Amino acid sequence: MTETLFSPMWYRVAALKPRLRANIRVQRQRYRGEDWYLLIDEASDRAVRLGADAYAFIGRCDGHRTAQAVWDHLAGKAGESLPAQEALLRLMVRLQESGLLSFDRRPDIGSVFERRNKRERRRRIGELNPLFFRVRLGDPSAVLRRLAPLGRILFSAAGLWLCTAALAVALMAALLQIDALSAHLARMSRGSNLLWMTWLIYPPVKLLHELAHGLAVRRWGGEVREWGVSLLVLMPVPFVDASAANGFRHGYQRLAVSSAGILAELLLAALALLLWSLVEPGLVRDASAVVMLVAAVSTLLVNGNPLLRFDGYYVLVDALDLPNLSTRSRRWWLEGLRRHLLGLNAADPLMAARGELPWLVAYQPLSWLYRLGLCGGIVLWLGGRAPLLAFAAAAWFGWSLLLTPAFNASKALLDERLPEASRWRARLLAGVLAIVLPLGLVAVQVPHVTVAQGVVWLPDDARLRVGTEGFVDALARHDGDRVEAGTIVARLRDDQLLTRRQELAREREGLEIEWFRHLRSDPARAAIIDQRLVSLQREIARVNEQVRLLTVRAARSGRLVIPREADLAGRFLPRGEAFGMVFDGEPSRVRTALPHADAALLADLQGIQVRLADAPGNPLQAELLGQVPAASMRLPSAALGDAAGGVLGVDVADDEGLTTLQAVVWVDLRLPGHVGEFSGGRAEVRFEHSDASIALQLWRRLRQLLLSHFEPEGAAWVR
Repeated sequence: MTETLFSPMWYRVAALKPRLRANIRVQRQRYRGEDWYLLIDEASDRAVRLGADAYAFIGRCDGHRTAQAVWDHLAGKAGESLPAQEALLRLMVRLQESGLLSFDRRPDIGSVFERRNKRERRRRIGELNPLFFRVRLGDPSAVLRRLAPLGRILFSAAGLWLCTAALAVALMAALLQIDALSAHLARMSRGSNLLWMTWLIYPPVKLLHELAHGLAVRRWGGEVREWGVSLLVLMPVPFVDASAANGFRHGYQRLAVSSAGILAELLLAALALLLWSLVEPGLVRDASAVVMLVAAVSTLLVNGNPLLRFDGYYVLVDALDLPNLSTRSRRWWLEGLRRHLLGLNAADPLMAARGELPWLVAYQPLSWLYRLGLCGGIVLWLGGRAPLLAFAAAAWFGWSLLLTPAFNASKALLDERLPEASRWRARLLAGVLAIVLPLGLVAVQVPHVTVAQGVVWLPDDARLRVGTEGFVDALARHDGDRVEAGTIVARLRDDQLLTRRQELAREREGLEIEWFRHLRSDPARAAIIDQRLVSLQREIARVNEQVRLLTVRAARSGRLVIPREADLAGRFLPRGEAFGMVFDGEPSRVRTALPHADAALLADLQGIQVRLADAPGNPLQAELLGQVPAASMRLPSAALGDAAGGVLGVDVADDEGLTTLQAVVWVDLRLPGHVGEFSGGRAEVRFEHSDASIALQLWRRLRQLLLSHFEPEGAAWVR
């Protein structure tokens, strides 16, 4: 089924004589071998870009011919694609709203043109958004006129080369000093300095960003007629209206305007890096680090990211010739939904130019996912500082990113102007989604599991550890032998230690002789020598203890396991290193650390499955031995922390990698057999609970996530 070319509303505009207003300038632009037409209002610099098919209609609207006559003319031209009447209606509404199109008399299409009033109301409501609203401050032309010579220097070939060289040098310097810079910012983040300095520095940085846009527009003869301040999450952010760049004929000019703000921030970051490298620790150095952070983060996450409709987006569309990428990608997905869900082909389908299709397919989903992640990060960041504001932001983002797109998509699929068969199919689909999907989320029970990482755990006396460093001289017992407690397993050699013991023995012998010689003739001298002998004896005892530790003995009875025994001969072992284990017949254990919220689910435990990292294809059924009753901020092993490849976040300031960022509970599990050869290795642990609905499981996870961020004192239960 194909969507009809005709619209039931067309008769209301058929007799009207539309025309472009007198102050509209038409400029042709070419993208990927196709012609596009830019309608520019020379009074306000407002511009609308049209494809060739749309302009074929609008360009013939001269105020003398009716809309019906123009459409009939297009229909009679062989080989020319014919736009659907519904699409032309929407186009005329759009141009009339933008002040680009007029009619010989007021159109009698109230329900259609009522959208203009709704749009105006939405604009006013948007300006009252507590998280993002704008205050217009007037016309900056006078300021930009005085700074125009600077713009001509910056936006020239020489300026481009200088900027490129400066950024290349700054990048190399940043890579060389990345550790010191990261440590500096980490120290600042532990207090309130980073927060308030960011609050103060961000607006001036963005002012320079917007000034660069304005200078770039002036550089090629454009006018900037408006500037002001936006309040973004209670942060003042300057803005300028650089829409005049849309009318620039050459693509490199539009590209320069789009990238001007990004380049300005990167250059500012480069200068801040230079200053940070030169000055001593203090306020100036802290401010320089914050400038680098603000410029880099805002460029990577917001302004320079093409997934948001800011500078990076316009750089992308100008550099790759992808006009109206966001709008056309949204249209491509809507047409696809109608085609696959309703079996309805568009009367005037979107025609992608060569190489455009992958961009149209990918842009909208990626943009939505990125905006969702970015807004989620903002909510979580606010949660630890201003929970009420975070809840307000979450509600607003949920409305704008989830409910509004869903409502608009449903409205498009349930459009009353669709054919009858498609409307019934859409209603049936809506009913299924509205009833079956929520019912399935709430009523259908699915497996409920908690997955964690653990380590194979042994008591300390089961490990063969060297008490002092040395080279392996000989093994008295071998892998697989049965040993008793106290049995010698290995002997180490440390020639320096043995030589030191001999030297101390000779020194003691000499002092004893000297002590006897002065005992009667010089008692005071003998007393001094006696003190030296006492000190020397303590040193000899310490060295003898180290020599004794060169002999490694089993601390318990059991079977000896020495991995890589063949590689031990002559190998140097530092103090404390384990080279083997002794098993006494008890089952092996796994110790894991669970976040406090996950540990609460152990009350409803149906089973435990463990997969060892060295044997992932052999799942083992484990038994819960117990758990430490109080939560702690410390891991049982550094292998569980993200610094060593684990999943639990640890404090970067802890060199041992054991201090966690959230409270954890230690849990011990008993394995059914002996897996001691994997001791110390990782294990994947799967705790199985009673089945629960998807909705309940999602709610639990969301609640845990929010509580960990919305309660900064989340470790208050640690005792």
